[in-house]
Amino acid sequence: DDAAGVDVVIGASSLESHITLSEVSAVAGFLAEAFSATRPWGERVAFLPSAAASGDDFVPFTIEDALPHAEFKPFSNNLGWWEPDAPRVLMEFMRFTHEVTKG
Repeated sequence: DDAAGVDVVIGASSLESHITLSEVSAVAGFLAEAFSATRPWGERVAFLPSAAASGDDFVPFTIEDALPHAEFKPFSNNLGWWEPDAPRVLMEFMRFTHEVTKG
């Protein structure tokens, strides 16, 4: 599994795996925009877009903008753990995505 919870098949096309990860990122971005459309400015969620790149002379890879310079603090992991002090808006976004995608 990758960080987004998507099964990436080892031995499958590397480009195909990177495209799948970019698609997951695009869906997350769409859901963040839908969630944020009705939220006040300080309660919006955003995702960095990513793209898959490939060529004849290099191994396929995924690229995205760098995160703003700040200390990284994880609020959850792929095992279902959530930081007890996670911002309320992230918990509401999680519920929104669960409801909108029907689980």
